[in-house]
Amino acid sequence: MKHCLFFTCCLSFTFFSYSQNSKIDSLLSVLKTSKEDTNKVNILNELCKYWLKKNSDSAIYYAEKAKILSEQISFKIGTANSYINVSSGSI
Repeated sequence: MKHCLFFTCCLSFTFFSYSQNSKIDSLLSVLKTSKEDTNKVNILNELCKYWLKKNSDSAIYYAEKAKILSEQISFKIGTANSYINVSSGSI
């Protein structure tokens, strides 16, 4: 019984991990073709959220990119979200 429970837990973690990676891959592919606008800032902030769980260096990179672009286009909500992402992740 313990082995069955262990196998089930391992399997569910695998699916969760795959789901996270596919979401990151999707966001990265959209990022490549997006224009320098509010949508790109939102994508960068979403990438930061996903990377907070895995790699703080990548999370900081995307938060910084979001902050810079949002300041360039005067998107105050995007700037605020980039700061929130970094502070909530305790990077």
